[in-house]
Amino acid sequence: MIITTVKHGRTKRDGERLIAHLSKTENVEVDLAEVGNCVGETLTEFVSIAAIYRDAAPTSNANTVSFHHLTVNPAIDHPREMLIEMAHRARLELDPSGERPFAIVIHKKPRSEPGGGSGEHAHLLIAAAAADAGGKFLDDGFSKIRTERLALELAFDFGEPPVIGRHFKPAFRRLRTTRPEVAEWLESQVGADPAKPESAFSPNAMARARGLNLNRAMLRCFNAN
Repeated sequence: MIITTVKHGRTKRDGERLIAHLSKTENVEVDLAEVGNCVGETLTEFVSIAAIYRDAAPTSNANTVSFHHLTVNPAIDHPREMLIEMAHRARLELDPSGERPFAIVIHKKPRSEPGGGSGEHAHLLIAAAAADAGGKFLDDGFSKIRTERLALELAFDFGEPPVIGRHFKPAFRRLRTTRPEVAEWLESQVGADPAKPESAFSPNAMARARGLNLNRAMLRCFNAN
């Protein structure tokens, strides 16, 4: 399980480029699975609404993003409803109230590894600014550690092998408190202090990322502190 997260949508062109990326016909399938917490029904409408909320926020400026873009990339194939469940768990990790506008896009693309499955993965967009509460922006502090911790939880919950990322140690420490059964499983699989990978992904995870068409910008973002 790999989860990436990046801030996006500083300009109108940023949003247009992401819509184009998510709509690429090179994918075997592109499915706008859900748009929620707003009146929008399309990606274009969601991106526009997120930009309106950003611009209305009192603390907004030229460098403020309008939404966060996450990808949820399972190591094995799962039923579509499970993948959507994973995306919602990622959404609630960054937006615990679950009230911000969001969109979930499902991509299906064959994996590059021999014997790989459908390569189905999810893209999650969350509006950065809230519609109420004075336009408060999403708290994304320690988002790399939080999403890596969540990826390890999801691997445990959905029967996948653990992926060792750059932030494994702080994620593992947190799991000792929040999900001790996951920490115990991880210790049995990889130990409590596995070697830190040279990149953010293990070699197998990198192969899966390439098969899922994660570009270098996304990988750099995951790799960043």
